[in-house]
Amino acid sequence: MNIRQADLARELATSEMTVSRLLRGLYRDSQELTELDCIRVFATVELQRHGLPRSAALELVNELTSEFRYVAQNSKNRCWAVMIKNGNRSFPMPAVAPAHLDSLLSVRPMSRVIALHHIASQASERLASLTAVKEAANA
Repeated sequence: MNIRQADLARELATSEMTVSRLLRGLYRDSQELTELDCIRVFATVELQRHGLPRSAALELVNELTSEFRYVAQNSKNRCWAVMIKNGNRSFPMPAVAPAHLDSLLSVRPMSRVIALHHIASQASERLASLTAVKEAANA
C-alpha cells in the first residue's frame, strides 16, 4: 500500500503543508514514503503531544532513527531514551535493556525518560489504522 502525504495529513487532522514540513525536518522530503517514515512522522506528533516542541521532537526522532527502527520491527523490543543533561547541553542516551536503563538512572536519577517502544507502538497502530482505511477505500 502506497501512503502519501495527503493520507498522513488526513490521519493527523492537519494540512499537507504541515506533513511536508515534518518530512523535511526528518530529511525525507521529495522521496517515496516508507513504513518507517510514517512511523517517524506519527512518533514526532506523539512526542509533541507529550510536551516536546516540534524542533526537539524532530531532533530526537532523527538522532534515534535506528532505535525507532528496532522497536518498530517487533512489539517485544524495548528501548528508552534517557535525556542526559551535561552543563548547558542535553542529549538522548538510548537504553535497550532494563538493566541498562537502571544503570543510567542510578548515575543520573533526575533524567527524563521517554519510552520509545510505547511511542513507536502508538505510531504503528496509527499506521495500521491508516492502511486499513486506505485498503477499505480501494476495495
